[in-house]
Amino acid sequence: MNRKWILAGLGLALMVAALSFLASTAPDGLERVAKDQHFDAKSGAANPAPLAAYTVPGVRRRRISTALAGSAGVLIVFALAAGLALILRKR
Repeated sequence: MNRKWILAGLGLALMVAALSFLASTAPDGLERVAKDQHFDAKSGAANPAPLAAYTVPGVRRRRISTALAGSAGVLIVFALAAGLALILRKR
């Protein structure tokens, strides 16, 4: 694949992540059912998430924190996919 297309895709993904603060704050279906059935308080995370609730610890402004968390996620997934592609490509 052309390197320009890869960089364009990465740039677009980062722009979308930066605009992630515009997403709805309403709970999704699974969260809503858990709340309606009163078992949301009974559950707990098995392992603490590094970017829990799509926020970056220490960043006070929620919009910036969400955008940074989304961008970090995009970069991590891109790096993992690129590394896997390098390992699996034909030589």
